[in-house]
Amino acid sequence: MYNWSLLFWFPLLWFVARSVVGESLSRLNAKDYQLDFLRALADLAEQRAELSLNDYLQQLESDASYGNYSGQLASARASHKLQPKVLLIKQLLDAQNHSQLDLRHTCVLRNLLFLSRLNQQLRSARESSAQEIRQLRLHRLCQQFERPRPTVQHSDRLINDHTVGAALQQLNLTRSLSNGSSLNLNEFGQQLYERVKLSGSEIIDNYVLILRGLLQDILDAEHAELAENTTQLEGLIQQLDTLLAISDFFEKRQGVYSFLERHLPSDHVKAELLLTEHLLDQLKAKGLDLFVIFLFSNFEFLEHVHDHWSQLLPQTPSLLYDETHRQLYDIQQLYENFKLDTESFPKYEAYSQALRRLHERTVEQGPTKSSRFRNDQQCGPEFILEDPEFTDVIDNITVPAGRNVKLACSVKNLGSYKVAWMHFEQSAILTVHNHVITRNPRISVTHDKHDKHRTWFLHINNVQEEDMGRYMCQINTVTAKTQYGFVKVVVPPNIDDALTSSDVIVREGDNVTLRCKAKGSPEPSIKWKRDDNHKIVINKTLEVNDLETDSLELERISRLHMGAYLCIASNGVPPSVSKRIKVSVDFSPMVWIPHQLVGIPMGFNVTLECFIEANPTSLNYWTRENEQMITESSKYNQATRPPVSSSLDTRLANQIFSYVNESISPCDDYYKYACGKWGEKHEYDNFMEITGLIDQKVNENIVTLMDELEKRSLRPNTVEAKALRVYQTCRAAKSGTRSSKHYLELVPPNDQISWPQFTIKPQVWASNKFQWMETLGRLRRYGLSNVLFKLEVFPHMENSSKYIINIDSPSFEQKNQRLQSVTLTKLRLQLLGVDRRRARTLASKIKALEASIRHLAETNVSEESSRDLSLRELETLTRGKWRNYLNIVRDRRLSADYELQVDNLDYFPALMQLLENYDREVLASYIMLRFVMFLQEESMDSDEPVACAQEVRGNMELAANLFYETRFIGPDKLRQHQADVQELFGHLRKQFLLKLEGNHLHLKRSQMDMLRLKMNKMTLNIGNMPQNVNRTQFVAQYYENLRLSEEHDYARIQLELLQFRVSRWFEQLEKPAANSSEFFYISDSDTGMSSTPYYMLRQNIIIVPYGILQEPIFHHDAHDIFKVSLLGFMLGHELMHGFVSGGLIFDSQGNGYESGLEIIQQDRFSEGISCLNRNETDYIEEREADIAGIRLAYDVYFGPGSTFSQTQPSFTSVPLKQFFFLSMAQFFCGEAPLGIFVEHDADEMRLRQVLINFPAFADAYNCRKDLDNMHPSQKCRLW
Repeated sequence: MYNWSLLFWFPLLWFVARSVVGESLSRLNAKDYQLDFLRALADLAEQRAELSLNDYLQQLESDASYGNYSGQLASARASHKLQPKVLLIKQLLDAQNHSQLDLRHTCVLRNLLFLSRLNQQLRSARESSAQEIRQLRLHRLCQQFERPRPTVQHSDRLINDHTVGAALQQLNLTRSLSNGSSLNLNEFGQQLYERVKLSGSEIIDNYVLILRGLLQDILDAEHAELAENTTQLEGLIQQLDTLLAISDFFEKRQGVYSFLERHLPSDHVKAELLLTEHLLDQLKAKGLDLFVIFLFSNFEFLEHVHDHWSQLLPQTPSLLYDETHRQLYDIQQLYENFKLDTESFPKYEAYSQALRRLHERTVEQGPTKSSRFRNDQQCGPEFILEDPEFTDVIDNITVPAGRNVKLACSVKNLGSYKVAWMHFEQSAILTVHNHVITRNPRISVTHDKHDKHRTWFLHINNVQEEDMGRYMCQINTVTAKTQYGFVKVVVPPNIDDALTSSDVIVREGDNVTLRCKAKGSPEPSIKWKRDDNHKIVINKTLEVNDLETDSLELERISRLHMGAYLCIASNGVPPSVSKRIKVSVDFSPMVWIPHQLVGIPMGFNVTLECFIEANPTSLNYWTRENEQMITESSKYNQATRPPVSSSLDTRLANQIFSYVNESISPCDDYYKYACGKWGEKHEYDNFMEITGLIDQKVNENIVTLMDELEKRSLRPNTVEAKALRVYQTCRAAKSGTRSSKHYLELVPPNDQISWPQFTIKPQVWASNKFQWMETLGRLRRYGLSNVLFKLEVFPHMENSSKYIINIDSPSFEQKNQRLQSVTLTKLRLQLLGVDRRRARTLASKIKALEASIRHLAETNVSEESSRDLSLRELETLTRGKWRNYLNIVRDRRLSADYELQVDNLDYFPALMQLLENYDREVLASYIMLRFVMFLQEESMDSDEPVACAQEVRGNMELAANLFYETRFIGPDKLRQHQADVQELFGHLRKQFLLKLEGNHLHLKRSQMDMLRLKMNKMTLNIGNMPQNVNRTQFVAQYYENLRLSEEHDYARIQLELLQFRVSRWFEQLEKPAANSSEFFYISDSDTGMSSTPYYMLRQNIIIVPYGILQEPIFHHDAHDIFKVSLLGFMLGHELMHGFVSGGLIFDSQGNGYESGLEIIQQDRFSEGISCLNRNETDYIEEREADIAGIRLAYDVYFGPGSTFSQTQPSFTSVPLKQFFFLSMAQFFCGEAPLGIFVEHDADEMRLRQVLINFPAFADAYNCRKDLDNMHPSQKCRLW
């Protein structure tokens, strides 16, 4: 079937190299070796082509469907000329319907075209060579008779010592030095042949890497229907890796054909290990016809070899004899100019016009052909080409900015014409046929491989506003045929803070105007509404629910106008955005008293009440009739009470009820019932769930604080000054300093070299100076880990008060722990400056490297526990330069006896062996891409105030915590909050101990004692700050050594912050916290900017960020049902992390202990885990904590020994137990996309699992067992 593949062409090349170079050319000198070489090549090509054509004709003879042509087939096969064979094959193939054409016929057609092109090139080369030889002979004759030699333009194109030498140098071949004009042809032929083999190996490697990348992408996507084929996929990938490791070209080629024959046969060939239909469908969905691509690779290889040959072939004669030749020469020059500036529309037009003129001249010299195929009996068969035509219009498309768009241009009868895409308004050529001309990396072109290239697709990724306009699809016919499609780019609204009002303070009776400006496409409309849903009072006669205008004018403002106003911008492109503007009205104190006269018997106490309303808060005091001020004494006790209004509970309850979708039964789908209208309520907000709402409030407070700091004169190098510099750099970073390229320029692999793509000539990158462990050591100082291996600082397994360096094999489970597909990796490389053509090959090799590393990590998992090794022992066992690596990481010299902890030790010798002789550019590029991914996760891509507030929180968490505590909580409220949270935690502890006494798991007394001790030793850290210290002094000392650049260089400051955080983390090796009161967590940026509580497994501490202690999660004056149901559940969840599968293996001090492992291995515990995992999850420990946590919180309020009121509150008629579940469900409400959940199931799944396993829920709502979705009969529990 593959007659015309490499199995044909490589023997041809070999015989040419042997017979032509080794025999006939050995007697030739420099002046005529080219002609003989070309003649021999043409003759041999014709001979080999004749044999292959005869084989194909014989196959057609044996095919019954060609029975009517048996005589013609036999006659063509008997002919010694190629023309009748080719002509008959073309006729037979063209006579078939397109649907009948199979791969074999397609290959033959392509090869016939190639043969024609090869013959034409050889003929042209022979003519050119003959002309130059005549010039050379004339030159020598003139020299012999001492006559003037003729003037020859462009003599540098003739064959001479310089041009031959340059050509050989480009081929990396050598020539004889004995004679400047002679050539050792035997040596040349052998080296040329070796070059051919090398090029062939590269082409095959490229194909194998493409196929390997497709299989790996399918494996990474984890298709459920392909789960049973995972082993087979991994086996295929290993076979391809074996092929890549083969160095000999012929063995590699045979291996590829054997692989295809086994796994990707045609329909009529039975395979030994045929891939499943599902897997083949997935491969086809990737848009790659493997057979066709492989054949194209063969031809690309031949063209590659021909490009090298052409360095030795003579160039076109410089003398132009007639008008046609001159026009050709002009066209060539125009094309060369166009190539120098491929985005120039005028240059392309000049080139196209010259082609049209030449075509018109040619048509004038010959008869016009008809536009149909006919079989003329007198003249014989004739091939007539129809003009290409468009078959469909280009759809106009409207697309939001940031999305991808695809334009389709459908053509029939394209033939040898080309399809080009252009941006009409920009006069820019984007693509020509398969080639992307523009330098815009977001542009690409594809075509439909299943309809003979009839439809050409222009892809624009990450569409921007400048991409809007008309796009022209053009066919380069004599008179170019064009059609247009329009791309309209719409941009979601974005409020312009500079032109929008901020919070205002105004005196009562004045007028005020609130302005709101937004950008977007189409232009956004502005709507105003009050945040509390009250009506907007425009004036005495006009009140509205909302008002559509840029400027909201409030006349003669009063205290009734006070509150928060929402400016909402929308333009039909989601998401709409809003800004909250607070209006404060200052007014004089207003006093009223409930009783003007109060009677009381003598000797009794009396309380006089006076109510005052004022803004700002007034200074209040009491006087007697003589206006003498009454002061505090044993007789007079004055107290100011803030108004405690039931409106707080009502507001919180109404907010919960506003999310409820009453059309859904709570027993059918509680998530859709309790959270069904959450998205509608928060349509214009910038957060996706309740913790996002909390973080939004914290971030807005930090913005307020930063604005205040900007107005103050700060002493340099104070904590406030450093935090403000981080914020201001984020807000106003210098142009280009956020780019990945800038990061990489600041952090090269080492002091001697830059990253490969930054070298002036990437092909001569000094790879011998690249040491991958040295580079990883430099990057680890900025926090990069989990690349090739992990290095972290952990408490020692057997002594949690001692920190130790832990080294482990890398993880690839999470998407951010591995590179994306080959295509996206290629785009990343291009954005970082790698040449487009090089990027594709490099991306495939990088993905292959990562796959090899992943295979090593997953096949070298050690069952034994961590090993404590010295650096000397580690180097001996793994052959790695660990001392040098750690010296760089720690910025100090470490002793060879320095101890560290190693997991999965067997992985490391295998890694060293794999990388010992690995392509260093591939390895450096892989490390570089992973470093860029890490930096993108650690930095902000926005300069909005809220994003920059997150920047401060993520990078200077302790400072942000101190600022928030001092400015927005205060010492009195902090003590109050701490007391409330500690009290709630005490109730949760009590409930856990009660459950432990119930001994549902049938534990031993010693095991129960250990768990009881662990629970009693568990503590809270509110605010993630050390306790019992002067926090202001502590934070100042902590950041004392942080040095930040004075410039607004975003990347430089980010790197300085990262390096500071890592150095602080490593300091724990020498200075760990002495006890829990001194402990604080040096968090990563994601944790630092989050307000969600979390449990520290090795310290047995729950960290409670300050931000969580606010509405709607917590308020001191709110009804207890709100506190227990929400914050109580969150704390209960974190508390239970100490007693789930992963937490039980550590004791009360965070040290490993075997008793916990015994609990996990008990039958009753295992049965509970299996039950919880019946709806399979990758996050079973989170499910354990969820289900146990809700039981704790519920029993705190409703269980035995509860101190909380069971009386129905006045703010709701919903039964208290139902209200508990409604309030708790708010933690899970939201519209976060599935991909955003890290190490947790989706919120909807979590809430469902919590409630279906909790009998109290079904009792509260009277759900029917096994009839309602939320009440299955089987309930799962551990504790």
